[in-house]
Amino acid sequence: MRRRSARRLTAAGAALAVGLLTVACSSQIQGTAQPGAGPASTTTTTSAAPSGLLESQPFAGSGFTIRAPRGWNVDRSGALGADVIFRNPRADPIGTGSFAANINILSPPASGTLDDVVQSLKSEINRQLPDFQVVDDEAARTTSGLDAYFYGGTFTQTAQLAEQLRDLRLIVLDGTTAYVISGTTLASTYSRYEPAIRASLLSFAASP
Repeated sequence: MRRRSARRLTAAGAALAVGLLTVACSSQIQGTAQPGAGPASTTTTTSAAPSGLLESQPFAGSGFTIRAPRGWNVDRSGALGADVIFRNPRADPIGTGSFAANINILSPPASGTLDDVVQSLKSEINRQLPDFQVVDDEAARTTSGLDAYFYGGTFTQTAQLAEQLRDLRLIVLDGTTAYVISGTTLASTYSRYEPAIRASLLSFAASP
């Protein structure tokens, strides 16, 4: 289990964990959304990946493994502060540009319980994205047995993108590291990507 110097995920740390990872290009916008504030659910969700949705071999990061959606590109460059970014190579058209569905993983240091981290992230995104509309808000368990939390919803980034985005993220606490695994699509295309995104998020596992 990976260890870092313990400190509470303060507003500054939460900003790192939920800062909008959006890259605007002349022909393509690639983005990721973040969690907001809303009523918690006690529902627990666990599922195995449906056949063919994910890569057969997991991606091995620093302190974790995860299976990417099948055929998605893997960005290990550390761009935008992410441990890794998975991107659909076929972006969806929007206006005169396009948007690539994606998953990113951030791993800020944290202290306290999983609930402490979740509440901190919710508070921060409520500040950053006041129009965030909660859709997913429930306890979860990964397929490897880790306690986790699903949080997701819709929002707009009017400065860059008029159309609504839809995100789903999984929050996992491993010792003093909070993993925030986020999947984002256009709201209009979310149903198409949700099975693969949800399965990928639930495939997350901590490693020594």
